[in-house]
Amino acid sequence: MPDVGWYGAAYQLASAALQPLTGKVYVNFKNKWVFLTFFGLFELGSLLCGVANSSKMLIVGRAVQGMGTAGLQNGAFTIIAASVPLVKRPVLIGICQGVAQLGGVIGPLVGGALTQYTT
Repeated sequence: MPDVGWYGAAYQLASAALQPLTGKVYVNFKNKWVFLTFFGLFELGSLLCGVANSSKMLIVGRAVQGMGTAGLQNGAFTIIAASVPLVKRPVLIGICQGVAQLGGVIGPLVGGALTQYTT
């Protein structure tokens, strides 16, 4: 129980701390490959969380997910800015952020339902 606060905090801390760095990565490398690399990093964090056998391993997995999320958020905005006319950008950015926030709300509910009602 003492580590429960770190489950969410590790994710948010890693994501917030790496936002500026990931922006620089997108400036210096090809957007497609950087985005796919951060997607792979997020998935690696998900794998670590899924196979976690201790609280500390889960916290590390959440931190790795946060690192991937930092790159995915910057990448989504970078790709939208590079490929969408200025008039349509606010709608697409709003959709991206809405889906991200919806996932943050629905994810724990679905996870709790799965752990409570399935074997």
